Amino acid sequence: MDPLSISASITGLCIAAAQVSYLLRDFIGNAKQAPSTARHTLMEVTGISMCLSQLDSFLSGRQEAARSRRSMIMVEQVIIILTNCVSIFSELEQVLETLKTDGVGEMVSERENALNPSIATSGVKNLAELDD
Repeated sequence: MDPLSISASITGLCIAAAQVSYLLRDFIGNAKQAPSTARHTLMEVTGISMCLSQLDSFLSGRQEAARSRRSMIMVEQVIIILTNCVSIFSELEQVLETLKTDGVGEMVSERENALNPSIATSGVKNLAELDD
């Protein structure tokens, strides 16, 4: 994979991270009892986004790395990490889309479950389980 393709992938991941961050902030701000896992996830996504921006600066030539450190970067590892980020951000975005809140801070999916217990909302259960 050439540096231009990697840079384009990083840009796409930064956009995905921004979208996930927006959804997480919205969820945390609007849910009555947002799990601490959501706040921790937001911190992790923010950290990953900063790392991706730094990597993009390095690849685009806006930032230089010492010669001794350049040899430590293995392109194959970067590709694996970027691929994993795509998968994780996609999964996070899907889960967060299921966690929409109504105007009073109650998760819509929780209210639907209370009205109809047969409705499965795996994202809510998984995120809540992580908080315990």
